[in-house]
Amino acid sequence: MESVMRKSSFIVPIVIISIIFAGCIPSTVTARLYRMDDGMVTNIQFTRTGTGHNRGTVTTPDGEVLEWEFSTISGESTSWGSIFGSSKTSSGNVSAYGWANAMGFSFNQPGVQYGSFVAIGNKGMAIDGVYAVSSSTNHGYGVGKDNKDRRYRLQF
Repeated sequence: MESVMRKSSFIVPIVIISIIFAGCIPSTVTARLYRMDDGMVTNIQFTRTGTGHNRGTVTTPDGEVLEWEFSTISGESTSWGSIFGSSKTSSGNVSAYGWANAMGFSFNQPGVQYGSFVAIGNKGMAIDGVYAVSSSTNHGYGVGKDNKDRRYRLQF
């Protein structure tokens, strides 16, 4: 019996320390999404579980309900980005319309992980963005753009 007690008093702390260092202990995070054209700030709270992926809903100050999702990837060298494009033509009178925009990350920084996020609103808003997060502090930043050509800044 004493042998079992000695083994469990040794194993239990190792398991707890392993869980802590693996990032599996949930923690609550508040991210702030800043809309750059008018300064609207949306606070987003979520529980970080160590999986690198999460989703949820949040209501913006102007009343739109956003369903959001993010995914973080890790690696020593990462290239990540988004390219947006559109075109329009009409027959008869010749007219053309087009635009393009690109944003993204291409870094090789030790201790930094990269990811993407998307948010879709009940009133038609759609935001697509990318971010970087420190693997040691879990703080990060990112940029995004919505379907109305408004820019966003993400801080957490």
